[in-house]
Amino acid sequence: IEDSSAPIVNEAGELLGAVLVFHDVTEQRRLSGEVAYRASHDALTGLVNRVEFESRLRRLLAHAREFEDQHALLYIDLDQFKLVNDACGHSVGDELLKQVGRLLKEAVRASDTVARLGGDEFAVLLEACPAERAKRVAQQICDHMEEFRFLHDGRRFRIGTSIGLVNFSAQWPGVEAILQA
Repeated sequence: IEDSSAPIVNEAGELLGAVLVFHDVTEQRRLSGEVAYRASHDALTGLVNRVEFESRLRRLLAHAREFEDQHALLYIDLDQFKLVNDACGHSVGDELLKQVGRLLKEAVRASDTVARLGGDEFAVLLEACPAERAKRVAQQICDHMEEFRFLHDGRRFRIGTSIGLVNFSAQWPGVEAILQA
């Protein structure tokens, strides 16, 4: 609730009273939050989108420079996605992307960032994560994907992953260098 007030005065400037106005801004705030969410999240999977991912990566690199932390980025590309998409249709491919997004979210800490960068490309930011732990997380994701079978109309699809791992800390010159590594 937002409020405002204005005095009521007579010609002599004496205060006679006040006008109070109260305005319910619940819907306005809800809509504002929804717009902000849609601007930073992938519409299909609900994961962070590329723009928000790069913003978080920038903040994490600045944090690494200030506190000399080590972080990691996992770049994940799905193998066999095109086969499912072409054989079963885009709506089925979309369902596969949603399921993979959920699998990735379950494989990392709540404080880590999982993003869909576009198409069948995903990324994970592992905050305050030494190299050895990042390797274990990448291997766990590979193992989960190895066990994962996507089912559609009685057909089972094995979807593999290719994962690139970049450990980064204060020495990295910028976000672009990390993304190109």
